[in-house]
Amino acid sequence: MHLSKMIYFKSLSYSHHWISEKNCKTILQITIIVTTLMLSFLAYQTLRIPTRTRILIYQDKGVNEQSTNAIAIQLKSLLSENLKIKKVDSNYLNSKNWERKTLLLVMGGGKCSEWDKNFQSTALQKIEKYVKDGGNYIGLCAGAYFASAITSYKLKNSPLIEKKRSLAFFPGKAIGPIIETDEPLSPKSAIAAEIYWKGNGYLYYQGGCYFSGTYKEVKTIAKYAFSNQPAAIHCKVGKGNAFLCGLHPEFPWGNAELKTIKNPHFEKLEKTLSSQEPFRIAVWQEICKILKLKTIFPKFP
Repeated sequence: MHLSKMIYFKSLSYSHHWISEKNCKTILQITIIVTTLMLSFLAYQTLRIPTRTRILIYQDKGVNEQSTNAIAIQLKSLLSENLKIKKVDSNYLNSKNWERKTLLLVMGGGKCSEWDKNFQSTALQKIEKYVKDGGNYIGLCAGAYFASAITSYKLKNSPLIEKKRSLAFFPGKAIGPIIETDEPLSPKSAIAAEIYWKGNGYLYYQGGCYFSGTYKEVKTIAKYAFSNQPAAIHCKVGKGNAFLCGLHPEFPWGNAELKTIKNPHFEKLEKTLSSQEPFRIAVWQEICKILKLKTIFPKFP
């Protein structure tokens, strides 16, 4: 090889050696600094997002207080003690900044026709945005009617009442009651309804609905045995979830609060439903699984 070429290649080799030796530590230091800055930024962003540590249960005019109390007791037994359970009214939902720290909003039994008087459009818009942004909603009986696009309600010897609703987590109709009655909230209209929910079982029903309509974002979770109509559904709403159920899985039959209701019909219901406690708890386990809520209660086989 020509001498000038040999000198050229040798100088390149020395130059490469010089660069790697002299700058290796500097490059490593820069890499560590950049990585540290990136991790610090990510940690800062995480801290800016508040942890969802609250469960809100709606309690206001037209809400059945026994349902609210039973929901609170049930969730307290199922979920982490670090979660704060709070009963709130429509004014709270309208005026407070509750959304970012709330893991779950629950609306239970009652008369949702009376709720309409309580809610301003602001509160409904906040609830809708909360769920779409990643929040969770459970609607039981009246709470399920309230979160459907249309409620269709027909009592015996009375005209059909249909109403459009703005939350519309379920895009179709919530239709009820499922049995013919002129007094949907009286003890005589309460039944132990058989449902298909990963097997057969019975839950307390009074005045609730079934869900009509097939939608891509809606999955049927349970059906009424007598009609095969959807009794419970899971609605994917934006980044969040809504679980709607026409029954009352919140009541543990045989508990002290329900025994204060002195009525032969309820005593008959208790005989049927008290034996269904393992099934009822399994239902709640499934609800929490659907909403990705970590439970602390042991699973039934």
